[in-house]
Amino acid sequence: MLPRPEGVIEDWEFWLRLGQAMRYTLRIGSREYTPDTPVPSAEDVLISFGHRSRIPLDEIRSHPHGIVWDDPEPATVQPSEAGGLFRLLPADVADELAAMFAAADRPVERGFFLTVRRIKETMNTLGRRIPSLDAGANPLHVHPDDAAALGVAEGDAVTVTSDHGQVRARVRIDRAHRPGTVSITHCYGDLPGADDDPDSVGANPARLLSHTVGVQPISAMPQMTAVRVDVAPIAAADSA
Repeated sequence: MLPRPEGVIEDWEFWLRLGQAMRYTLRIGSREYTPDTPVPSAEDVLISFGHRSRIPLDEIRSHPHGIVWDDPEPATVQPSEAGGLFRLLPADVADELAAMFAAADRPVERGFFLTVRRIKETMNTLGRRIPSLDAGANPLHVHPDDAAALGVAEGDAVTVTSDHGQVRARVRIDRAHRPGTVSITHCYGDLPGADDDPDSVGANPARLLSHTVGVQPISAMPQMTAVRVDVAPIAAADSA
């Protein structure tokens, strides 16, 4: 839509060049990019990924203001050579479910579930230095009943502790929140090794997670929600 600034490349080209510099062969669907593959143009990439489209790319471009097709060629899935049956419960999925149920039967050792959260003011770390998008510090959302049981009020400082770490945050009373759960927006906090300041950079919930314990066997993703945590108030003198 706009001319590319000098020295700027698209994100796909960055990852491709990085992989080639590391002497990796990248496989994306049926495409293969070796360390010696010439870097394609953006046009070539669009054509490559659109070659199976029901509407050819040139046809779409011929309607710069958009168009709705009433009867495009339907997309179909061909049966496999094995008879076209889906495996509804592969062995690795069955193992993961069994481990999940086994974990659910273990005694509860911490009082809350930490759940994932996003806010509308920012996406990840974007917009932090734009005053109109600055959402301020990163509060801990707590249901009113849980706050009363903890003896904390709006704005009080608390510690949030998991099996893997601890952060400090300010309480945000949230009636829309489910009792027994707390949440903090991700991608806040200071650099690794520095203390979180709940009044400026905000708490970093990644410090409550682990990249080695509870990792999903199929996707290799760490557990990032439903993490057991304890919440405790901080004395006013300690939180100043």
